[in-house]
Amino acid sequence: MQRLVFTFFILSFSVFANELDAPSFTMFKQLLKEANRLQSVIGSRAISLLAPTNQAFKELSTEQINELINNKDELIAFVDYHIIEHSLSFNRLKNSKALKSKSNKLIKVSNKNSDILINDSFVLSVDVQRKGPTVVAIDKILNYQNQVSYNPQTEPNIDLNKYLGTCLKSPIDQFFVKVAFLQK
Repeated sequence: MQRLVFTFFILSFSVFANELDAPSFTMFKQLLKEANRLQSVIGSRAISLLAPTNQAFKELSTEQINELINNKDELIAFVDYHIIEHSLSFNRLKNSKALKSKSNKLIKVSNKNSDILINDSFVLSVDVQRKGPTVVAIDKILNYQNQVSYNPQTEPNIDLNKYLGTCLKSPIDQFFVKVAFLQK
């Protein structure tokens, strides 16, 4: 079963001014707002959001969500892990092995059959916006805790396979992940 839907805002003529205005992202949008990140991401095309759907947030209890909102440091860490500081296209995402979050943490990208996974979350859609961030809808909340920070300038010989699994099959794959982390 294919889960991935690739849409262009220009072609879809969405009734929403921004994909984040869609009813399926109200919880993630609220967390962006609570973390004071909403205004900075809404108008930026140079950002991609790994946006869990409202269904994904049902994994958390109301108490867990309230604890997250009330702990600003944890909230910012959570939100920043779901922000990529460059625009992702479907092809770029599909061909990636890893992404760097706003919090400079590794995020594993892999392919399983015809699906794309980010960590262990399935990509549901990639919505490239004419104005605003690319919204990558995912079916699970990404685990932002205990993730590895990576800076290839200070850690050039780190074994990325240790953190990303065996998705980096060659030294060339590791090289491209290091190059991606050196770029903004």
